[in-house]
Amino acid sequence: MSVLAVDDHALASVTMTVRSGDVIVARREILPGRAPSFEGTVPLDLDALGLKGDDGSLRVDVTAIDASPWRQVGRSRTLVLRRAGVSERREQARATADSVAAGATALANQQQQLAQQTSDAARNAKAGGENGQPMTFDAREKASQMAQQQRALQQQAQQLQQQAKQLADQLKSAGALDSALAGKLADAQRMMQEAMSPQMMQRLQQLEQSAQRLDQAATRQSLEDLAKQQQALREQLERNAEMLKRAALEGSMETLRDEAQDMSKAQQRLADSSGSATAAQKQAQADRLARQNEALTRDINDLTKRLRESDAQRGAQRAEQARQNSEAASRQMQEAARDPQSAQQAAQKAAQAMQQAADQLAKARQEQVNDWKQETTSELDQSIQEMMQLSQQERQMADAAQKQAQQQQQQQQQGQKPQDGQQSPQGQQQGQQGQQSAQQMAAEQATVQNGVQQASQRLQEAAKRSQHVSQGSQRAMQEALQRAQEATQQAQKNGQQGEQSSQQSQQNGESAANAMRDAAAAMERAASSLVRDRERANRARSASGLPEMMEEMQQLARQQQQVNGQAQGMSMMPGGEQGSQAQQMAQQIARKQRQIAQRLDDVGTSDQSGRADALAKEAKRLADAMERAAGDPETAARREQFLQRLLDAGRTLRREDQEKEGPRESKPGIGTTAFTPPEIPAVGAPASRVSPPSWDELRGLRDDERRAVLQYFERLNKTGAKP
Repeated sequence: MSVLAVDDHALASVTMTVRSGDVIVARREILPGRAPSFEGTVPLDLDALGLKGDDGSLRVDVTAIDASPWRQVGRSRTLVLRRAGVSERREQARATADSVAAGATALANQQQQLAQQTSDAARNAKAGGENGQPMTFDAREKASQMAQQQRALQQQAQQLQQQAKQLADQLKSAGALDSALAGKLADAQRMMQEAMSPQMMQRLQQLEQSAQRLDQAATRQSLEDLAKQQQALREQLERNAEMLKRAALEGSMETLRDEAQDMSKAQQRLADSSGSATAAQKQAQADRLARQNEALTRDINDLTKRLRESDAQRGAQRAEQARQNSEAASRQMQEAARDPQSAQQAAQKAAQAMQQAADQLAKARQEQVNDWKQETTSELDQSIQEMMQLSQQERQMADAAQKQAQQQQQQQQQGQKPQDGQQSPQGQQQGQQGQQSAQQMAAEQATVQNGVQQASQRLQEAAKRSQHVSQGSQRAMQEALQRAQEATQQAQKNGQQGEQSSQQSQQNGESAANAMRDAAAAMERAASSLVRDRERANRARSASGLPEMMEEMQQLARQQQQVNGQAQGMSMMPGGEQGSQAQQMAQQIARKQRQIAQRLDDVGTSDQSGRADALAKEAKRLADAMERAAGDPETAARREQFLQRLLDAGRTLRREDQEKEGPRESKPGIGTTAFTPPEIPAVGAPASRVSPPSWDELRGLRDDERRAVLQYFERLNKTGAKP
């Protein structure tokens, strides 16, 4: 608490008094001595003072006595301190969750609009550059305005990141933050933090600089680069918004379940104590619980509506059953408030109905999470089946196109044209049939391309909701779509046989067949990647896949620690690092490093941020370097840096039971109490002036180097020795 006291005769004492009711629970002199004024912050330990949540309060006031002969007294106004109870903290967490989810959705929509405006501006700048028109002042101002709007969205993303952390803290305070929900919120914070990427900042600076110079070509290129970055950011924000939306629903179901359980216990206590309570006490308690029950019923009803709006039908059905049980409990409590004689029986029935409501809410969350997981696996199954069918259809068309090209080659070799240059009737009929067949094949190829495009779009939507859809599968689907588009272009070109010679028709037919085979192979690779995603999703315990990814990163960090330790111990082998045993050990360590790289590749397929992919590439480069010179100091330093990056990646997705205090923040030293040790005699051996390095710190050195270092520290610690 901040206290300010001033007096024209100076202050003799300033005392803070804390009362609970009429009882003084603490009194503290906060002015160390006579002073003209006092201004400072006084910490209050509410736990030590006995202030709990839900009930009870403390009254705090400050008394100042001046240093005049009259000892005049001045008192501050009384402040009443009340700690928010568990029920209030749960309500605050639900409100924060709704606000964060709505803010994420609004931010994604704003980013989409700004990305569209940037794309339009890039097209306009390109058209103006082709016409030879110089960049106008209005165009420059518009480009600068877009950069400013993007910076504003970046700031909103940072604010949303802080709100997501606040939500996690509130859910933890309310006892409703488990590891799965903590993983979702941690990943949402990470995605918001990565929204302010160095690449985005570089694009904004380039745009502002080119616009300031009125450089039409550079501004157009900067707008195109910025549009690409905005598109990637928009997709990331959309995934984040969906994740926060689902996290908010999960948090609401969890906190309302806890509310229902606490309500059931309170109603059961009323039923157990009805025999010893008076009629007035029974009526007052029943009336209070009835009002709380009605408020809980309204909150459950609001949750049911939100679940239905989010198309979470399984959770909505269970929430509706919980609402009905809560209404039944509310009616029983109203009856208990009206008739104190039947309060015991009514409260007992209300407690049973409210416990059923709590059970229904617990099932609502579990079944809805499973339904979200099933939704992802069903989408993967459908995509796998479609890609295999489209691949088979593509290969059949490739065979048909190849067969048609071979027939054209045979016709050309047999000579279908007479000496006068006119094509025979048989040749004309075969040419028409070939053209019709090629046109029909082009139409079928366009249908296949449309099927791949629809499957790719559905997969992108599924990737917004779950980490089980890997980046590798998304890239494979994009490649399959690109190959299908190329095959469509070749098929359409092959269908224009009326304007082509026989040799050109044959070449176009072969090109179309090859393009179709490439498209079929790309579709099969996409299906194979989707099958791996499906297997991982089937083994996963969560709907988002985040806890599994987090555990994998932690295991890899432990394995990297073992690799680093083995590499440091190579110098102690016979013959040193150049000996045969050390060389064999280096090969083994390099293989282990490659295994880590392979596992990081697997993790990277599910990591939307791309961080695991970057770590996998660094692990491969480390393995190559370790095969050449495992004991090289530069390689050792790179191993330690790589380990730190692995540890940082694991801490980014740290679970609630591992993150106790959150990120470290510097704070001013205000209101702290200095510790002064008592003056007691100290008896013992003289301490070392400089602590020598540990064995782990010396393991990377040669034997002679270790001896030299230890002797140096031994001389430093001798009495009277100089460095």
